[in-house]
Amino acid sequence: MKHLFLIFLSFCCYALVQAQLPLAYDFPEKPQSACYEQDAAKCYRLVENQARYLLSIVKPWHDDNRYKLLTATKSGEEHITRPNTGAIAIFCFLHRFGDYSEREVGVSRQVLLNDYIIPMMRYVLSVHKTGDKTFDDGKQWGRSWQSAHWTHQLGQGAMSVWNVLPEDIRAGVLRVVRAEADEIASKNPPYNLTVDSKSEENAWNAGALSAALMLMPGDARVPVWQEALQRWLLSAYLCPNDADKEILIDGRPLKDQFEGANIYNDYTLETHGLVHPDYMTACTLKGEVMIDFLATGRPMPDACMYNIDHIYEQLKILLLPSGGFVYPTGQDWAIFRHCDWTNMHAFCLYYYNDPEALHWLRVTLDVIDRMQRRHADGRIYAPHENDFPSSQTLCGLGLADTWKMLMLAKPVTEARPRPTVAKIYPDGKFFIRKTGTAVHTVAWGKKIQFQALSQSKDPLVAPDWQN
Repeated sequence: MKHLFLIFLSFCCYALVQAQLPLAYDFPEKPQSACYEQDAAKCYRLVENQARYLLSIVKPWHDDNRYKLLTATKSGEEHITRPNTGAIAIFCFLHRFGDYSEREVGVSRQVLLNDYIIPMMRYVLSVHKTGDKTFDDGKQWGRSWQSAHWTHQLGQGAMSVWNVLPEDIRAGVLRVVRAEADEIASKNPPYNLTVDSKSEENAWNAGALSAALMLMPGDARVPVWQEALQRWLLSAYLCPNDADKEILIDGRPLKDQFEGANIYNDYTLETHGLVHPDYMTACTLKGEVMIDFLATGRPMPDACMYNIDHIYEQLKILLLPSGGFVYPTGQDWAIFRHCDWTNMHAFCLYYYNDPEALHWLRVTLDVIDRMQRRHADGRIYAPHENDFPSSQTLCGLGLADTWKMLMLAKPVTEARPRPTVAKIYPDGKFFIRKTGTAVHTVAWGKKIQFQALSQSKDPLVAPDWQN
């Protein structure tokens, strides 16, 4: 009887320990469809080269090699956000997955872990609001605008290398992720149709909740995080027409879950006062949550990819032969930002088996490859080509997402897009007509603009404000 009790006690202890462990996080090492092997190999090489550049700008914090970063030590978005947590996620991806080349990256996987991943994680964790240090400006990060997004990058990275992380780093990751997930779970998703859609923000806020569910599947807060995750995911890309739909989303009629809209009925959205294709691609933030479910073998909420197919159909109409977009109402970002939507094509290739997505993915990878070949150090953007602080880390993150999708995508035959199209967007207030040789757009909303572009791979027009 005593032996039975000890066996039972051992089983209970084992079950308790297992409940506290993160979920298993994995992807195949080779594409399940051989037709993507060359695409995946190119994608992985691009990540390796970009990582080599990022490693060259990592530095100790105040000459202390236990803490490392690649920015100034300040509390602004450009210092703590994607430049550091994004680089951590890239390095963790390379440490765990793929046919790693020490020659391409410049360091061994062990050095990557010990000399870069762990010190960078230690820095990010220590200056969080749950940590014991501050930036040089006396502030900390966390529980604020966009911090859920940074947390998701940190969490995805940690999931990739969890088994080789020191105990203090593991504890710090759980501490930060729990705090950020609880912060988002305590709030209601915002909605806005004009000037500044909340679609991107709602999608990235879902990321912290997704990270918590992966890292702490046995936590008492799991039901709260699950409900909040579904709500934030669904809120991101609802349109007014969804208010009356009877379709079941995660077991409930959509109309009973509708709280507001963030995109127009024509599946465009407005950000920065523009109908902005770049922000339409921010639906990839929901795709990054999809990765969490795929990597951990869990069924994905219906809310995760709801309406993304409709948004992607509009984006394909706005794509030019170069893989960049035409901007009917103007744009306020850098051009040749192909890295920022590589994963959009990959997500739609995987989830919708879209043969046009494969075409655009290959076009985009080719442009990125040519951009990177300009630089011996592996960077993709030249200095001042894209001044957004996290532009270089976004390159590697989107490519890592793309590699993961290529591992799982079903085989499709690449299809070129329709050569001609004419469409009016009544909510976006613009018209586009594409022929085999030209693209014309007319916008009559807040920004009145007329454009005529050649259907060539060398775009000659960039509709910046006041251009």
